[in-house]
Amino acid sequence: MIGRVSVNLGVRARRTDPRRLVGVRGSSSSADSSGDGSKDPPTPTAQATTGSRPPLPVRIALVSSATALATPTFPALGFLYLVGRAAVRDDAVRRSLEGRTGAVVSFAAWTLVPTLYGGPVASLILPCAIGNAAVAGSAYGALDLACGGPTTEAGRWALRTPYITGGGIGAATGYLGPNYAYGPILERLYGLDGMSASVERLMGYPLANEACVATGALAGVLMYPLLYLPTEGVPGVRWELSSGLALAATVGALGYVYMLQKDSGLPLPEGSYLSPADEDLVLSILRYNRLSQCIETYSPGRDRFLGPEQMRLDGAEIAESCRSYSQWGKKAIFNDRLLAFAYNYWDTTTVDRHPDNVVEIPTVDETSRRQGAVATSDALAAALLLGEGRGEEGMERILRTVDELTRDGRGRAGVPPTETFEDVASALDVLMSHRIHGRDLPADSTDGKLEEFVRRRCPDVMLSPSDETFARTSVETQLRGSGWKAPDEGPSMSRWEGASERERRRTVRRRAVVAATGGAVLLAIAGLLLVRD
Repeated sequence: MIGRVSVNLGVRARRTDPRRLVGVRGSSSSADSSGDGSKDPPTPTAQATTGSRPPLPVRIALVSSATALATPTFPALGFLYLVGRAAVRDDAVRRSLEGRTGAVVSFAAWTLVPTLYGGPVASLILPCAIGNAAVAGSAYGALDLACGGPTTEAGRWALRTPYITGGGIGAATGYLGPNYAYGPILERLYGLDGMSASVERLMGYPLANEACVATGALAGVLMYPLLYLPTEGVPGVRWELSSGLALAATVGALGYVYMLQKDSGLPLPEGSYLSPADEDLVLSILRYNRLSQCIETYSPGRDRFLGPEQMRLDGAEIAESCRSYSQWGKKAIFNDRLLAFAYNYWDTTTVDRHPDNVVEIPTVDETSRRQGAVATSDALAAALLLGEGRGEEGMERILRTVDELTRDGRGRAGVPPTETFEDVASALDVLMSHRIHGRDLPADSTDGKLEEFVRRRCPDVMLSPSDETFARTSVETQLRGSGWKAPDEGPSMSRWEGASERERRRTVRRRAVVAATGGAVLLAIAGLLLVRD
């Protein structure tokens, strides 16, 4: 009976001897029955473990990425720690929390954590996540190397103990990250100069270090069971199919949390930041596209049409938001989100150090004048391109389009009446025929006289390239680019003579009205003086 027990004990010892599992050289009769000191062949269990466990770089990447992904939960754990600490040390706090512990935990889990994972807040936490990931991964790698890997006795004991691998690495991360990593990363990533000194002053308070270390240790213990299988591997499954997929999923979640959310980005006051894509919309105007025969949004900077008319209206809303922000304390608007964040929340001298990133938003009046000048110039060019085909219907269609382009909020159009517009087009026929095709001017007309007439009737029109505020918007440039052919000399001269005669009559009438008004005023004054005498 005793012999059977001894045999059974020997069998159990041989089955559970860890050296047999990892394939090390045996030294006892139970490990090597032949006693010749030869190496035992690896058992199936050892082979499965070797193929299932990921290499050290993959395990470090798993620890680092998981720590970065969990970083937004750390403030919630710190909040719970501080509440519990106050409850333990203060009787009044403890009494006030009686029966409310569930509400505190619920607030942390269902209100605080989702907020911390929200786009703007997560973007603000990103430097801390990078620091925590670097420290946790380095600590795990150093522990693995110091123990000689997970297959040694020391490695199995250290790496499989939650309070060492989890709590120990978490506590180290909670201390080293805030004290040595957060400040430099914030300065480098977000341009917050002097942040290292500020973080150092904050961590100088004992409670800050205590809360960070305790939060890190608690987070490490909670994360240990989640990372056990990815770092140790699933027996019988190659690590590429288990740990590799877990790493890919974690990296994908990192990208979504910190960069790919719809509202991702640093939190900023509304109107303080203008993205380069929106900058074209804010500075855009409306123009008539001859190809599509529709009014479309046009970018003067890019010299091309951007899309439908609604895009210009969207740009106007963005511009109004920026104007409201800028008028409040004369704040600067940036086209770089990091600089806008640093300017609004850290260093107002950012505007002096990065003047090229400051955007000037035109006022409403400037935008209206610019829109009116381009619309009027386009309309006159269109009228000249119609040539003999422009009649009352054609001019009304052109003016109706300009009216839609330049109508302000009070319903007032910025274009002259049809008759006046036709007179200006008649003068331009003669003037542009002279400038582009070299025709002779009428005996009683000069280049300057014709230009003065046009500018007096349409003050905002851009006649020549020297008038252009945007490329290819003057009447002369559009006509040259469209291959305009001057109309017959006789009809164009007749139209200009008729327009000149109408202008002369209007001038005579104005002078007569002024003279009559002046005479009436003088007579009234003389009558008052006589009555007084």
